[in-house]
Amino acid sequence: MAWWLLNILARGTVGLSYNVGSPNGITLVKLADIVAESFLAKPKVLLGVSSDRQLRRSKFVPDVGLAQNTLGLKLTVDLETAVKRTILWHQFDNKNK
Repeated sequence: MAWWLLNILARGTVGLSYNVGSPNGITLVKLADIVAESFLAKPKVLLGVSSDRQLRRSKFVPDVGLAQNTLGLKLTVDLETAVKRTILWHQFDNKNK
């Protein structure tokens, strides 16, 4: 994502809004499972259900087409790898404090 943000800042058109992220949708449960599986001591994923039956599930998937089409940006790291790298970075950073 840092690469995308740097490119948008350096090469993007002033006044345009660029979405960043992945065009691939994922549920929060699936994301929680991916994060949990990335730890050696895997935490338990707890699911909660709202008592408000009027609530609907929301799905947010950014349209990254503008950034991809005008700036040539593309996904280079899959979600599982990104989560693992983030966890490793935080573990390393906490050891060096």
